Amino acid sequence: MGGNAAVIWLMHGFGLTFAEIWITREALRAEGCRPVLTFAGIFTLYLLSLIVGLGIFFGLLLFILPGLYFAARWYLAGAILVQEGGGTGAAIWRSWDLLQRHWLTAFVLGLFLGGAALSPLLVDANEMPGTGQAFALLLGFNVISAGGIVGGYIASVALYLNIERPASTLQEIFG
Repeated sequence: MGGNAAVIWLMHGFGLTFAEIWITREALRAEGCRPVLTFAGIFTLYLLSLIVGLGIFFGLLLFILPGLYFAARWYLAGAILVQEGGGTGAAIWRSWDLLQRHWLTAFVLGLFLGGAALSPLLVDANEMPGTGQAFALLLGFNVISAGGIVGGYIASVALYLNIERPASTLQEIFG
């Protein structure tokens, strides 16, 4: 089972990365930007996700707060990579620089949407009285999770564009 689980985990990661490229590119195009990263860059964005994830993981091992701070400062890395290209290191450092004054906003967005994305972990199907109820609850939490994942991509683009091209109102950002 271990080999199959690893393949499923990798395919899930590549599927999410493909979705991130597509959603980010469409959100940027809707705002009149021309994204650089194509779907062929899926491995670059996947590598970026692994590097950022490992950085956050090691930060969390250092008493949790550094990991949360790293997560906030690297929140825009994926959107920057899709928009500007330039490689994983450049996207990480550009996100770090852009969020110098806005890291708290990124932290709150990431906390809220990341919490939604992790919501299926709250379900213990073994303790549900009926399988129909367990299935409905798990399905509901997975819909919330999908909203958190997609919302995270869209929120990172909106925050990135707001920092790069400040809008006078939120209405200008969200149309």
